[in-house]
Amino acid sequence: MEEAHSLVEKTDLAKMVHEAIIDLYLQVKIRSNDEIDMFEQDQLSNERDRLSKLGSLTVLDYIRTSIEILMQMKLEEEKNDPNKKDHLKDLNRLLGMGGVATGEITGRASEFTSTF
Repeated sequence: MEEAHSLVEKTDLAKMVHEAIIDLYLQVKIRSNDEIDMFEQDQLSNERDRLSKLGSLTVLDYIRTSIEILMQMKLEEEKNDPNKKDHLKDLNRLLGMGGVATGEITGRASEFTSTF
């Protein structure tokens, strides 16, 4: 009986972690209050439902890809400001992103696609 209880607790914990990963992805994907206002509650609910059918590792890959996209956007924005390049190198080191912020992205391609 105790094994069944422990299995239920592990399953509940796995579901909570998966939901937290989905929440993190949606927070990364929708970066500002203005963007949140643009999406209807149904769209967010549909996106959450779609993501809940995917594995946690897939959603984590989506998060990684979204961060890479954000870093590329930041790079483009700050490209003309040489003082910020050192800041981006420090950020890469901190995040362990392997050159994302400086435009030296390497690694495997992601299967990420946005539904918005």
